[in-house]
Amino acid sequence: MFFKEKLFNLTNFSLTCGLETFYYDDLLLPLLHRMSNLEELFLNIAINRDFPHESFIDGNNLKNDMIDHLPKLNQFVFSIHSNIEHENYLLHLPLNDDIRNTYKDLENNQIISYIHYFPKENMSQYHIYSYPYQMDTSHRLTNSFPGGLF
Repeated sequence: MFFKEKLFNLTNFSLTCGLETFYYDDLLLPLLHRMSNLEELFLNIAINRDFPHESFIDGNNLKNDMIDHLPKLNQFVFSIHSNIEHENYLLHLPLNDDIRNTYKDLENNQIISYIHYFPKENMSQYHIYSYPYQMDTSHRLTNSFPGGLF
């Protein structure tokens, strides 16, 4: 049974998960939406998503799915890996510049991101994180990581 009561007394929340999850939309977002008085949020997560129904977690998702539901939020530290498995490498997945354009409504946050495509594995990975990087670990760090920003 999934609880739906508001968590009014909760002002700080931290979630670090070493395993990839398929339940971002079904469990994590509804949980965060219950925390209307949240002031500080720390997320270090990896998410598997289905293409073409879902895409990478980008600035639009951060704003519309999280920040807009947390009106008292004043500190948001995050590292979010979105992994998409696909049959065809030639699919129309977004490019780095496409996703960077989704940050325009997140002016107060310095956000870094990169995409890495793994054609042999039929998989793509997108990493979006707040800068400066404050996590102890990174999930599937690749050579696409922006130089000098880690």
